[in-house]
Amino acid sequence: MANRCKWLAKTLKIDAEVAFTCGLLHAIGEYLIHVVKPAEAVVIDERVNTGESRSRLEQQLLGFDYTQAGAELTDFWHFPQEIVQAIRWQENPTGSPELSSYAACVHIAHYMVENEAKIADGNLDDFPAKLVHSMHLTLSDVFAKFENVPELDEGIEEFLN
Repeated sequence: MANRCKWLAKTLKIDAEVAFTCGLLHAIGEYLIHVVKPAEAVVIDERVNTGESRSRLEQQLLGFDYTQAGAELTDFWHFPQEIVQAIRWQENPTGSPELSSYAACVHIAHYMVENEAKIADGNLDDFPAKLVHSMHLTLSDVFAKFENVPELDEGIEEFLN
């Protein structure tokens, strides 16, 4: 995620290092839930693996979701508000009071991760086009960038071993 955010930053005209940090921390709330509510987290993970929405399940079972938990944690740690807001609004960037370009970046990077094969085949039918338009970008600019996606995960295996 972090590498994709950094890569997207130029197209989205945002700071690449901040975008990288947002991508790195995007799921920090999920990890916090595992620490604070481990039994519930296991149930949530099992149900997510069957196709249910993590955010919806967390809202139902906990009364909050990982984006809210992550935003609260990063705010508590005094991260810049642009990072806090990116984590909070990553699943629905256009739902925030003020559009966060970093939340949009995380959202699009997540789309890239989840739809890698479709993107490679040129199938972008469910791409978040309204989000791109709300950022005053054209789909042709973004899609042209997708045609030349480098290997963004290169070197990860070596780093982990």
